Amino acid sequence: MKVRQGSGDVWLFKTVEEYLNAAKPGIRLSLIARGTDFDAHGLQRLTHLIPITDTTSPERLQGLAEFRRQQVAMSLEDEPLWNRFVGELQIALDSELENSLRDLQSHGDAQDSLWLAECDPVLMRRLGVMRTLFAQRFTADAIRAENFGGFGAARYLMLNSTAMFTLYLQPPLLLDSPWVGGYAVSRLNATFIRALHRMEPGRVGVWTDPLDSFKPGYAGGSGFISPIQNRQDLATREEFLRWWTRHVSELLWLVTNPTRFVDATGTYSPNEHLGTVLTVERIFVTAVEIMRLRTRDEVLRKILLFQLLDLLEGHGMGNFVDNLHHDKQRALWSAMKPGLPEPVTRAIEPVIDGAFQALKSIEEEFWRPSARTAEGHLLIDKKEGVGQEAIEINRARGEYIKVFRNSHHGFKDIANNPRNLSYLASHTGSLDDRLADLAWWYLIRLLNNPESLFPWSRR
Repeated sequence: MKVRQGSGDVWLFKTVEEYLNAAKPGIRLSLIARGTDFDAHGLQRLTHLIPITDTTSPERLQGLAEFRRQQVAMSLEDEPLWNRFVGELQIALDSELENSLRDLQSHGDAQDSLWLAECDPVLMRRLGVMRTLFAQRFTADAIRAENFGGFGAARYLMLNSTAMFTLYLQPPLLLDSPWVGGYAVSRLNATFIRALHRMEPGRVGVWTDPLDSFKPGYAGGSGFISPIQNRQDLATREEFLRWWTRHVSELLWLVTNPTRFVDATGTYSPNEHLGTVLTVERIFVTAVEIMRLRTRDEVLRKILLFQLLDLLEGHGMGNFVDNLHHDKQRALWSAMKPGLPEPVTRAIEPVIDGAFQALKSIEEEFWRPSARTAEGHLLIDKKEGVGQEAIEINRARGEYIKVFRNSHHGFKDIANNPRNLSYLASHTGSLDDRLADLAWWYLIRLLNNPESLFPWSRR
């Protein structure tokens, strides 16, 4: 494999075959404790963490301490357990880490479990090399500058990838949002996850953690909390967490592998690699926002769904019509289920089925009986405005949602397009709130088949 730099080629030491045959670095999930009963093997894994010691730079410790103070100050409660968990584990010195974990586990439900998700440093090094090669290829003038201060290319666009991939592990904790199933906090090359025996509603007041998804004082809130509390038991949610972590690990192994981004001549493309990493990060960021905003802001959730559909389409992972084709997507889900562990299916099926029901219900809001053919197709004006076209209902759903999505850039141009006008005139505009939960389906689909991220290659 070679890297093009300027007018010449720089050869890397590893060949494609060596990368493909290498042991897969990833994320290792270990149980540390259940309640106050600590696992000896889990405690041993703590020694593998990148240390935070009294030799850590004062600036780093000061920054962590300041973040901790901000967390405490922003909370409207007197040091709730979730706030202590998020704050203390980020700044505890190695010598204090085990005692901090034991102290935190002594509070709360005695059946809560504590997990350690270790991120293999190889994944981080791969991302670092990618950004370095990208900078060398496209900002050589900056690198040659006398005051060059390091490779800053796209650093802040991939914060969630360079922060131990903690955000990638949060969806299992949001499965029944607005109730949360646990807390997650990153610590250098690891993420600590406390899985709750009894789920809790999101925090009151200012959001200080990505899992804060619900404000109990919200109008009508009591109407939807009780039915979904503890819908899955802890054992089921833990199995789902294990499955999710294993498949996120596989996805990251593929995404960080540079041999996936070479052309026919074997030349590595750091720009294509960076574009894919940023797209995957944005997919997860958008999906997590959709999850944590459930019941709080359904309008925003739908807008974020449109962004997620844009991301999938932009990366070649299906256009609007395909990804909103109810029959095709449900068939994919039906084919996938037999290969999933039973606890995983049990955990995720309610939310995915609800999303598919919402997708199917779009057709019910096409309100004009005269606009339907005998076959159930929808009559929509042609683009030229002359005559009508019979649109199969699965295609009509996707095309209508595309009109809805485009409206967020303004209705003026839409109102001058006969076909768009026909869709607007034929539909009430009502969309089931569960439609945004399709984000779950798109993530499950990606994790179950990470090769779909590479539509241009099937190596």
